Parts: sequence; structure tokens; C-alpha cells
Amino acid sequence: IRYSKDFKQETTFENVYGKMDTTKVITSLYQNELVQSEDILRFGRYELNFNGVSEIKENKTESKLLYSYDSQGNLISKKEEKDDELNISESNSYKYGDEKRVVEKHTISPFFNKELTSKSFFEYDSFGTLAKEIIVEDTITVTHYYSSGLKNKSEMEFERQEGKLIFLYDYEGKLIVIKGKKDKKLSLREYEYDTRGNWIKRYDFEQIEGEPKVFLRSKGRKIVYRN
Repeated sequence: IRYSKDFKQETTFENVYGKMDTTKVITSLYQNELVQSEDILRFGRYELNFNGVSEIKENKTESKLLYSYDSQGNLISKKEEKDDELNISESNSYKYGDEKRVVEKHTISPFFNKELTSKSFFEYDSFGTLAKEIIVEDTITVTHYYSSGLKNKSEMEFERQEGKLIFLYDYEGKLIVIKGKKDKKLSLREYEYDTRGNWIKRYDFEQIEGEPKVFLRSKGRKIVYRN
């Protein structure tokens, strides 16, 4: 069974330097509930203000993503077709445990002029539901924690730096708080969402251990949807 799904998003960003309107249209083609290809059309209009001079720019880009899977339905490769060139944007290999669940994944993806590699390790609860995922990439280790199949917490640690980043999620899996922790100092970023799950406002705070948090700044964005 094949069917397609269209998604269109229009986003407007505004600040003291000008205004940026972008539209992204994705048409996805599925087979057996797995996406096989995606046509992506992105175009934008920018009104930039610099030293009192206003400048308007427009651009348009088109690309296609092609996906392939193993017999278990796990993504093996994702290729991007753009300007008549076909490039591998991601390739994966998997290791399975006794219950035919993925316990390890190796990923290779291009990053500028070099390849970026990472390893992921998966742990499951007694019901066979994903409970923990550890991703090791260069000098960064990210640990995701899950409850009832939904991510509720993530931790990011840096080998060459002190401190860590902690990400907290709500019951729908949306990011609600980012905590940056170093010694006794804590930085906080809290998110507010619209009814479609896109963040529309964020708030930055700073806090010293044992003291009330202090508001620093907020940033909003406007998202307009078209049917």
C-alpha cells in the first residue's frame, strides 16, 4: 500500500535586524507505514535592516530524500538528491539481541568535509519497551531516558568540559526545560508551545544553588499554518 502525506509550514521570525518569512513543504511517500521518499521545497523571503539600509532577498531550494530499511524496519540509509547529485546523508548498521531488539547502532554521516561517526546503545525494561539510549559521538555522550515509550529526560556530557546539559520533556515528549549545570550555577531555558506542538516562546533564567531563579530574557516566534 502506498500513500503520500503533505506537510506545509510557514514561519516568521522578527527582530531588530529585520524579518524572515520561510515556507517549507514536504511531500512524503510511504509503503507499509515506512517513509520511502520525501520531496522538500523550501523558499524564503528576507527583509534585512543594517545601518538603516533595508534589503530584500528571496531564495528557493528543492531536494529529495530516499530511505532504505532492513528486514526489521530499521533505517539503513538516508540519501539526499539535490542538484542532480546523489549523496549519502546517513548510513546505519545494527546489532540485535536475543529478543530481536536493536541493542547497538553505528551511524556514519557527512559533516562538512569529513565523516561523523557515532555509536548508540539501547536498554529495555521487563516489558520490552525502550528505557534508555546512550549515544557516544566523538567527545560527547548523550543519554536518553524513556518512560512508557516516551522520552522524559536527556543528559549531555562533554569530555573536555565541566558540567552537563539536562533536557526535560512533558508527557507528550515535547521539550519543556533545558538545564545547563556547572558547579553551583544553573542556567534554565523553558519552552511554551502552541496547540500543534511547535514552540512559540522561550524564557531564559539563571540560578545559583539555594537561591531563587532570575529571569534574563524571552524570545517568541510566530508560526502560521496553511491547509
